[in-house]
Amino acid sequence: MGEDMIFAMHFNTVWMKVHNEIELQVIKIRGNLKSSRQCKPAPRKQLAAKVARLSTPPSTIGGRLKRPHRYRPGTVALREIRKYQKSTDLLIRKMPFQRLVREIAQHYKNDLRFQSHAVLALQEAAEAYLVGVLSNKDSLGNWFYVF
Repeated sequence: MGEDMIFAMHFNTVWMKVHNEIELQVIKIRGNLKSSRQCKPAPRKQLAAKVARLSTPPSTIGGRLKRPHRYRPGTVALREIRKYQKSTDLLIRKMPFQRLVREIAQHYKNDLRFQSHAVLALQEAAEAYLVGVLSNKDSLGNWFYVF
């Protein structure tokens, strides 16, 4: 085998590893977004209101219990889509992505240094690629099938 063939095979394995790691990071981020709403400690006023609400019997309307307000399925998802389309901040955390880049780079050479702008450029490119792949719903099944 020629050197080009060996490099291509190694590049493909590294590329698949990057895809898997980025996919895991996106899943973790989505989980953090959902759980971040619950992890913040509530202010004292909210805690007092919650205790008062739980200690009183539930209100009734026409003999039935009043349910808490819930949005229809998809409403919150659309709101989050609009929110992230407006924002320009990165969705993958910087330090895990930087560790991934350094780990992959060690396969080629041990003592590599990166400028901070170079890592940010890689992260921007990776996120843009993922957004492009995940936004095309027709090829989404093929993408997950390959990896």
